[in-house]
Amino acid sequence: MHNDSLQHPVPALFPEPSVPRVSQHRHSWVPAGERSLNEQLIQAAWDNDLPLVKALVTQGADINYQDSRMESCYLIATSEGYLDLLAFCLQKGADFAVFDSYGGNGMIRAAERGHGEACARLYAAGDRVDHVNKLPFTALTEAVIFGTGCLRYAETILLLLAAGADPNFEVQGRSIIQLARDHGFTALAEILERSNNFPKMDKAQAAAYLQDCYRAGDAGGAALVLRQHRELAREQLRAAGEADGAVLQHRGLIERLMALLSLGNTF
Repeated sequence: MHNDSLQHPVPALFPEPSVPRVSQHRHSWVPAGERSLNEQLIQAAWDNDLPLVKALVTQGADINYQDSRMESCYLIATSEGYLDLLAFCLQKGADFAVFDSYGGNGMIRAAERGHGEACARLYAAGDRVDHVNKLPFTALTEAVIFGTGCLRYAETILLLLAAGADPNFEVQGRSIIQLARDHGFTALAEILERSNNFPKMDKAQAAAYLQDCYRAGDAGGAALVLRQHRELAREQLRAAGEADGAVLQHRGLIERLMALLSLGNTF
């Protein structure tokens, strides 16, 4: 099977993870002494106080309540990367049709901050990868234009790509691939571009290619083969011999990507 997109490029070393951004306004806008159970829930979510969140929900607070700024416990968990809080919200029936003031879902909010594991948990629970907000951006768009191109955002972008996100979605006539180049994320742009020419594989071909990607340190190729066969996320991969830092980084990315895609019932 000859195809240029199957060639393993020399892996680019992604910068070390940047510190995740946090929201500027991290409080309920109702004075402390006047807060209802639901407004107390909003404050507890901003504080990432899971025991208090659980207590308030037990008392009757609505896990899907939105305050005057359209924030909810669930949406706060996604943007801030509060994984335990997010897991509790999903367990208690977080509504994926609850959108923020920009019309964005939890997937978009998590991707914008580079919270790859939050995106994976949302994907496993059934949230939409290609929801379009009012801007109009998708999760993949926001991971590119608001991202730093560091290892954490690379993981998020590869995860979204493996989960089926559309790299050709356009914003004002420019695709996500072009936007990635505009921001200087050349290696990520090349990975996204490969998806347009990546051949269909049966499971056996995909498994062999995934193993080749691991040996070569080709995280982009691994994401693209997992995009077709997510059931391979539980495969055991092996590579012998020494490798340089970039190859080892990409092998780590592949391992992390497979672990994230194995969360929940994603196949």
